[in-house]
Amino acid sequence: METGTPVEEDHVPVRKDDGVDVEPLMVTVDGLDATCIIVDTSWRSTGVSIEFESPHPKLGEDFGTKYFRFISPGVMEWGHDGETLEILHR
Repeated sequence: METGTPVEEDHVPVRKDDGVDVEPLMVTVDGLDATCIIVDTSWRSTGVSIEFESPHPKLGEDFGTKYFRFISPGVMEWGHDGETLEILHR
C-alpha cells in the first residue's frame, strides 16, 4: 500500500494465540506515527491495539479497545460515543 492510503480493517494484521508471530501494520493515526494490530485470542474479546511512537494528545502512548469498527476507509470508530481516529498507511 502507498503511504497515506486509508487503512481498512482487512489491511490490519491479526495476532492469534497460535504462537505465530505477526508484525503490526505501520500507520499514522491522526497524523502521528504508530503501529496497529488486531488481537484475536481465545481467552479474551477481539480488540485493536495501537502503539504510538510519541504520545497521542488524547490516547497517550498505547491504546486498545474491543469496541471498534472501521466505518469507512481510513476511519475507525471506537468506544461508545462515536469517537473516530484517522488511520493511514505509512
